[in-house]
Amino acid sequence: MTYIPVHCYSMGFTPEGKLMETNPYAGVRVYDDPDNFSYTYFHPDEPSTPLQISKVVTGKQRTYLASVFHGFYQWDGKNFISYVKEGIWAEQKFKSLHQLDNGNILVGTEFGKLFQITPYPDFKVIKHWKSDDLQGASILGIESYKNVIIVITEKGIHLLEGEKNSFLDEEQGFNQKVFLSTKRIGDVLYIGTSKGFYQVDLPKFIENQKLEIQLGITELKINHQALTNEYFDWFVLEGNKLNLKSSQNTLFIRFKPIGTISSEKLKYRYRLKPEAEWTEYFSEPNLELPYLPWGKYLLEVEVWDYYSGSMSVIPLLDFSIERPYFLRVWFILMVDFSLACLFFLIYHARSRQFKAKALMNQRLTEIKLEALRSQMNPHFTFNAINSIQYFILKNDTKQALNYLGKFSSLIRNTLDQSSKSQITLQEEIDYLSRYIEVENMRMDNRVTWTIEGDALDQKK
Repeated sequence: MTYIPVHCYSMGFTPEGKLMETNPYAGVRVYDDPDNFSYTYFHPDEPSTPLQISKVVTGKQRTYLASVFHGFYQWDGKNFISYVKEGIWAEQKFKSLHQLDNGNILVGTEFGKLFQITPYPDFKVIKHWKSDDLQGASILGIESYKNVIIVITEKGIHLLEGEKNSFLDEEQGFNQKVFLSTKRIGDVLYIGTSKGFYQVDLPKFIENQKLEIQLGITELKINHQALTNEYFDWFVLEGNKLNLKSSQNTLFIRFKPIGTISSEKLKYRYRLKPEAEWTEYFSEPNLELPYLPWGKYLLEVEVWDYYSGSMSVIPLLDFSIERPYFLRVWFILMVDFSLACLFFLIYHARSRQFKAKALMNQRLTEIKLEALRSQMNPHFTFNAINSIQYFILKNDTKQALNYLGKFSSLIRNTLDQSSKSQITLQEEIDYLSRYIEVENMRMDNRVTWTIEGDALDQKK
């Protein structure tokens, strides 16, 4: 036996069996010959020297060290490598360390996170368990057995196997949880506490302890109104199907596990339809579903049993909310028909107004034309009669008869066209020609006139 009078916080060995002694602030000594106190000293001022080491683990080729403030270190046979200083890994606060049979390293942080890594030079974070995945605020110890990772916290013991996550505490007999040390020897796990130690038979300890979980609804409120007791049998809702009105779209559901299983070891998440995404996990067995749209729902709850690490999907409630009346086919058809009728009535009324206005404008035009002609005809007629009288007094019977014939023809055309709102261009030319001839006879043919233009030819 050799006594070395040094202050040591954590120690270990190199793969060659050399003693490695760490001091929180005074550096590291690697002893070549402890009997003669012969060692290699690594000063704390050197960037790669491990400081404040909490755990040392020796592998087949390297030694690994975890620091509570300075990250992860590795001994390569001659020198230390600081993962933080070399930029390999930025995590700094570690408290526990364990090497798996495949050479990968499990590293537990001070605040409840767990990493599985491949060490340098092929560094890689293989898996990361967040603090929410583990009960407790700090990882006190890590061991492994076959494919199971054993994580010890101040709350209890986790068994990690693939995606399975089991948790055991005082319900399984771990009443004293001030855990100080852990060590696996063969199939037995020893856990030291402030008042003794636990000896755990691992094959029995990690065997599947899955329990069949059933859930029952103990309280159901629809639009904040609780269902009466007639819907419940021994405080559990009878049946699991509801047909709700469109206005009954806010639900509050309280449920519980049926049987002896402890609800404190369960976490839940839910989805409303099989194709929907799961919500985040929660601990309280309550659900609030406000203002749901109409449709069919199948409320499923996934239960995560911390005791066995198993997960179960349980159909909790099958319900439907009817379609609102304003979204039903008959209502939509009725609205469409009403709108069509309203459009037709408006169109018909507008069409009648337009026609009435058009007729009024036409009649007004005719009245104006008639008024104009009625104003012109007396003056023209008076002049024409004077001209006939003039020819008679001159005893020019032939001229009087000729003038009277043309005048009577013009009067007849005037009477025919006075009731028309439109006449043809040819009729207008004929009318003007007769009018000018009558007026020219009265003036002894002193007016020479022609009508020019090719409008009639173009029309042909």
